[in-house]
Amino acid sequence: RGGRGVETGPWTRSQGHLGLPFAHRRGQEDAAARVLQAGGPALDARFVGHSAHEAIGEWTTTCVVTQWDPGRVFEWTVLGTDGGPSSTWRFSLGESDGGVVQLTQWFRMGPGRGGLNFAIDRMPDKEERIVAKRLGEHRVNMERNLQGIKELAEAEPSEGVES
Repeated sequence: RGGRGVETGPWTRSQGHLGLPFAHRRGQEDAAARVLQAGGPALDARFVGHSAHEAIGEWTTTCVVTQWDPGRVFEWTVLGTDGGPSSTWRFSLGESDGGVVQLTQWFRMGPGRGGLNFAIDRMPDKEERIVAKRLGEHRVNMERNLQGIKELAEAEPSEGVES
């Protein structure tokens, strides 16, 4: 809607935790994050991410902000067990020709080792199925994230969308 804005700042603090545009609550994986340093969002800032998945269990990762352009791009890289990027995630905002705001969530797996590699190491003959299933889960979660943000953006102020 024209003239309406939504606070999507990724560094909303609540008792030392980081709100990654709240949408993580919409997916299948429970997630939270904690800022590791003082100050606001910035390139190279670090935070610890906590996740849980019914089949995988719980895990904690260190993440680094790899792109930060307030109101336009928030990207972070998850550091893998080898210190390299096990995945990279990005939210970006843009406008279409008609002035409609477009939010995109993007994800890249690798090239560093992450949790998925351990499952593949145990069952190398099932690598293709393991990767396809995980990518499918990410797709569903990302669609839920974007739908949740859309609902919040389109809600009347008094509606208070459940997050």
